[in-house]
Amino acid sequence: MGWNGMKILIIEDQKEKALDIERSIKDMITLTHPVEKKTSLKSGLRELVLGGEYDLLLLDMSMPRFDFDTEELDAPIPESFAGSQIMSEMQLRDINVPVIVVTQYSVFGENRTELKVLDERFRSKFPDFYLGSVYYSSGNNTWKLELEKLITSKFAGSL
Repeated sequence: MGWNGMKILIIEDQKEKALDIERSIKDMITLTHPVEKKTSLKSGLRELVLGGEYDLLLLDMSMPRFDFDTEELDAPIPESFAGSQIMSEMQLRDINVPVIVVTQYSVFGENRTELKVLDERFRSKFPDFYLGSVYYSSGNNTWKLELEKLITSKFAGSL
């Protein structure tokens, strides 16, 4: 598998952020498969379990548990650690798709856990598939370079 043959899944509830991530990936890699996108913990996990083999998962940390109809007035409140729940389920089901967390928050949950602390925890807890985290900001392009560095470090032999 070279970069061109990669199948990529993005689990992200914010449409603009998901499109920005997808555009960045397409700038790095000429894909032969469409990028699959899911918007909640449940739909993302279902895709991982039933949707086929993926070479890379770009995972948001905070997202709703279920998909919701955009016509609804009240959008569901995102769960702070939904991404962590997905990785725990991946580990239980022996799904070893490489994961990069792409998040626009620097702290999570009521205890205000910092991204740096979560990153260290995930590296220890999910060593078989967790590659690292990227702090996303629509205001600058630093995150794109960090994302490319993580992808390159994992797939350098496939280039």
